[in-house]
Amino acid sequence: MIQPSWFYTAPVDEIAARRGDPLGLQAVAERVAEVLAPGLSNRTVDARWISILCWCLREGQNAWRTYGNGGDPASQGSIGKHIYPWIKPLELLWVARTVEFSPEEGRGRQLPGVRPIRQWLGQDKRPGRFSFAASSYEQYRYTGSYGGYRATLRALEGMTENGAGWLPGTNGQKLAEIVSAHVKGPDSYRRRAGSPPTPEAYWLKTLDWTRSSAEFLPTQLEQPRRLDGDERLILRDALFEKKRRDDGQMHSLRRLKVVEAISRSKASNRPDLMRDLAIALKDENDLKWLPYLASFSALADAGTAAMNACWRAVSKATDRVPMLDEVVGIPDVRLALDELVCASRRWHAEGSNSWSSRAGALSQTVLLNTQNLPGILSRLIQFHLQYGSGLKWLIVDGKALRPVARLRDGDASFYRYRLPALMRLAKQCGVTNVMPAFLKDNNEAAHAQSQQEPA
Repeated sequence: MIQPSWFYTAPVDEIAARRGDPLGLQAVAERVAEVLAPGLSNRTVDARWISILCWCLREGQNAWRTYGNGGDPASQGSIGKHIYPWIKPLELLWVARTVEFSPEEGRGRQLPGVRPIRQWLGQDKRPGRFSFAASSYEQYRYTGSYGGYRATLRALEGMTENGAGWLPGTNGQKLAEIVSAHVKGPDSYRRRAGSPPTPEAYWLKTLDWTRSSAEFLPTQLEQPRRLDGDERLILRDALFEKKRRDDGQMHSLRRLKVVEAISRSKASNRPDLMRDLAIALKDENDLKWLPYLASFSALADAGTAAMNACWRAVSKATDRVPMLDEVVGIPDVRLALDELVCASRRWHAEGSNSWSSRAGALSQTVLLNTQNLPGILSRLIQFHLQYGSGLKWLIVDGKALRPVARLRDGDASFYRYRLPALMRLAKQCGVTNVMPAFLKDNNEAAHAQSQQEPA
């Protein structure tokens, strides 16, 4: 007799998905972002975390060599598997330290995983998973601060050894030494007889926080301030130096030119800012597509705004399914669709389709019949279902508009092109004093705080 058994064709555990990028333009936006702010990401919003992570890499390496496998792995890829368990608790203890000692208990700062950390602080602070669910704790390598800054640690000169992202390089060691004035690891790392300690228990027992560490924390995002002394100089040279003669010079110069152009711009919205950037960078040989930048930004913003307005209208209906005619009769939705028509006409008039076929397809979809607003909305939703990534929001069901995502989900963010992150870092490094208000209109502080679910 053959014993029957279940065969699962999908994961037993639910996989989290984000309700983002409703029109599938993220790939184009990322292309633009990598040109304007190379080596960064939307998560690299606080230069202080670069310093802290360099210290975490140094101390994590020392502990791993003593208490981990200790040898030289066969490849750089295998280092991460062994060394990161010694780095992760250090990241989380900096989050805990910030919650405990900042006046606002960490609010408004980039603190990935702060929710379970608050729960852990309110309990007995025993070593373990810091109140994380097992799956969330496992994924912290990607959702935590190191995951957000790894690309930058690899891209910036001297931050990590050979740009591999795991062992601190010359500049990384300098920053780690600055951080050491505020928190100390063991004076020496020695392997004793018996079983080696777990990373969580080891760091809880051995870290020595100084009084000055109450001032040396991840910074307030809404009011980025200039960093002090050598920390600022090291980070400024790594991010914005224009006299270097190495492979990173082009990226450093590009970041600096973009910061200077934004600082001079009088724009009050993203499309106008993109127009000013196109003018400022017009002599760059690799940016022949710059004339399309403003019209793409206008189309992407208008498309996202129309989707958000539609989503808010459907969400407010709560226990009933609204009709298409009802939704387009709402002033905010009607205005958003009108602006999307204008942005589509601008894109079409500037002949931009050769640069982005996806944006061209969106504009053509909208312009098919501009006199019929329900038709525009219906085609926009169909475009979203065909090209959007992440969770789908809505479907057209006959003459009704039916939600297929959780109604409590909020608006999708506009494409930021890494510019808020770039300008915040520049201000911290003393390169500029400017931080345009409209670059912060998506509540960057809230966006930067990854809220992990507690166990």
